[in-house]
Amino acid sequence: MFLATFDFIASALAVAFSATAIKLIDDYLDRENDAACHQFNWAAYLGPGIAVYAMLFFTVAACINPKLSSALFLASYAIGMLSDLRTRMPSRLLGWQESIVVLIVSSCLLGWRMTVFSMLFIFAVQCIDDCIDLKIDRRCELGTRNLACRLGIVECCIIGLIALLSAWRLNEALFIPVITGATIFYIAMLHFQGVKT
Repeated sequence: MFLATFDFIASALAVAFSATAIKLIDDYLDRENDAACHQFNWAAYLGPGIAVYAMLFFTVAACINPKLSSALFLASYAIGMLSDLRTRMPSRLLGWQESIVVLIVSSCLLGWRMTVFSMLFIFAVQCIDDCIDLKIDRRCELGTRNLACRLGIVECCIIGLIALLSAWRLNEALFIPVITGATIFYIAMLHFQGVKT
């Protein structure tokens, strides 16, 4: 019983730390768009050190649960390419090609079940975020990057729910600590953003 509880807490914390690292990297990449839209962005508060903090959070997450943390990070990278499918990356690959390479690497190193689970969960989170950010992205003319704007908010919610339920079906034991960790992350982000603003 103790070991099961410890594993649950460890996995949830690994997810929360991984999500924080991913959020910081995302804010670093979106700092100019967020500044133009007058939106909160951690890069404005942490400055150039935001990359170091992202590495720190991910290192802690990887120490707690390396397989889960790595799978979520790689899935986030692959999902992030959805808005840059035709963009030529520094690797000289197109966004969708780089995404496929990342998924292949993830499957080889972490297993296809962990990779698919992480992709489904991160995609569901992306759909939820896009629904929340719909008005802001429309106002700032960033609709091409928002799935809710491209598909419709109802359709985006349905697709996100299907992805979430599919992740749950694929790995019920892992789903609960993962969604718990994601909830901890969102609560912490809302609290600290409230303090900063």
